[in-house]
Order: sequence, then structure tokens, then C-alpha cells
Amino acid sequence: FDIEKAAAAAAAKGGDAPGGGPLVATLRDHEDEGYGVAWDPRRKGKLLSAGYDGSLIMFDVEKEMVEFKSTGNHGGGVVGDCAFAQKRDHVFGSCGDDGRVLLWDDRTRDVAQVLHDAHDGDINSLSFASKEAVVDDPFFVTGSADKTVKLWDMRKAAASREGSSTSTKKATPLHVASTAGDTVVVTWAPFGRAFVAAASARRVSVFDFTKIGADASDVSNAKGIDDDDESNDTPPELVVDHAGHKAKLNDVSWNLSEDMLAASVAEDNSLQVWWLASALYEDDDESDDAENDDDKKKHNKEYDFFDTLPLSKEEELPRKADDDQPSAKRAKAK
Repeated sequence: FDIEKAAAAAAAKGGDAPGGGPLVATLRDHEDEGYGVAWDPRRKGKLLSAGYDGSLIMFDVEKEMVEFKSTGNHGGGVVGDCAFAQKRDHVFGSCGDDGRVLLWDDRTRDVAQVLHDAHDGDINSLSFASKEAVVDDPFFVTGSADKTVKLWDMRKAAASREGSSTSTKKATPLHVASTAGDTVVVTWAPFGRAFVAAASARRVSVFDFTKIGADASDVSNAKGIDDDDESNDTPPELVVDHAGHKAKLNDVSWNLSEDMLAASVAEDNSLQVWWLASALYEDDDESDDAENDDDKKKHNKEYDFFDTLPLSKEEELPRKADDDQPSAKRAKAK
């Protein structure tokens, strides 16, 4: 649908825009339910879709035609989601009920890498680091029915090329975070942090993956949790569990214009729009109790998990020509 044309047409008539219209195109090439859609961030009118029929389809919306279709790459089972890499040209991903993540090269329309056994259950969703994220570009997250969210570096995930001798090697994530139930949707925030929202059961878990490995007491203090409470096992990267829904969640989305504003919908037809309180994610001053340099780094508000990762010289997938050099932050980490 083209909502701008709808608003303009309605304004010309002196009325309100009709919901959704006017219709631009109807794309019918899936043979069963559709589970995921993703717009190409660089090519106008290119839409990728994933479905229950095991198909991954690239549409040209303006021409209402199929540009590319692949069926059976996920073992003939469901393709749960698809997404484009935001910072690398020609790269998109898909995930499925076979527990694998496929990374594709759009120039050849072929699988470039396979992450085997990425989860112990159906993989329902994946999301690449946003263009505005402070982290470097090879990172993405996946959400699964195994009640986890996993963070990946596409260069170091023990991924293999299709048909290679190591094609069954199990993929290794950078980090695994737990959720309250089957993770149905995971989405990387579109603002300058490594915030990820995951919808599962009746709640939305929001993670700040820059805080992986940070001192847990800093997180506890920010949330008003007693450091001496032995039952407190809150991981430092968990910002909040939004538990306002009374039914299972279907989707969660970050606002593209307002940082920390999100919306979530559930099976009882409820829609909630909510803000993250600043006290949940703003860092305290550096702790005076840190006994050594390593402790100070973990207490310091400048601590960033991604800065602790060694840079890899191996580049398996294409990247943007103007993004060949690591960011200042990543260069400093090296």
C-alpha cells in the first residue's frame, strides 16, 4: 500500500485517508501462509518474503513480478523469516524450522554461508544490526522456539559454504540470552545502540548487548535490585521484561523516529505503545569499588562488549565499498 498517496488523495477531497490504500500491488506466488517480509534498504521496490510453503521469494513490487524464487533450501520445511543486512550490499538472510540460518549473496542468488544447528528449535526470526547501530556491521540476532535469542558474528559463527566438507559443523554464537517462552519475533533497534527486542509468551524482553559481561551489580542498582539478594540472577544485558500483555505476543516493533519507543501486539487483539524508562538503560558513574583495571572496565559506563571482540581479517561476505575500514571504536579495540 502507498499511504502517502492515500493521504494526498484524502486531503484533496477534504477527508481522512482510508485505511491502507491505495493498493499498489498484490503478490500471490506463495502457495501457503507467509511468515516474513523485508524491504531491500538499497533497491527501490525489492521485497523479500518467506513462507510456510518453504519458499523464499524476491519480488519486484513495481512490476508485480517474481525476480527470484528458491524452494527447499531449508530442508523443504518452513522458512520462518528473512532480512537484509543493513550495512552490507548484496547480503540477506533466512531462517527456518530446520534450525539453520542461511546467508545469501544477492548478486549470485545463491547461499554463501550456512549456520547449522543454530538453535535447538524452530528459528522464527532474525534481524541484522541497524544502519545506526554503534556496533560494526557483521552482527545479527535470531530468535527461536527454544526460548533463546542468539547474537552472531557472520565472520566467526563456524558457518560453512553450501556443499563444503565442513557443511555439518555446528554454528557458534557470540552470546545466548534466555526468554520467557518461544521467541516469535526479534528486532534490532533502529537507533545508535545495540538494543534488541524479543517477543515471547506474554512479554517483550529488551536487551542491550553492549552490556554482555558487564558488572551485574551496576544493572541491579539501576533497577533497584538489592545486590545482596542471592536470588537475583538478572543478566547484565537484560534491560527490562515488559510484561503488560495478557495474551501471547505476535509482534514487536521499534519506532523509527523516537528512540526507546516501541509497540507490541498480542493474540487478544491488544496493542500497547510504551517507552523505556531512562533509569533502565542509562549508566551510573564509574564505581569506586573496582579493585583492578579489568573491574573498572566492567563498571565503567563506557564498557562495550563489542569493543572486547578481536577484529577478524576474514571476510566471507561482501560489504559496502565505502565501509571497508573499521569504525574508530573498533579500530581502538584492536
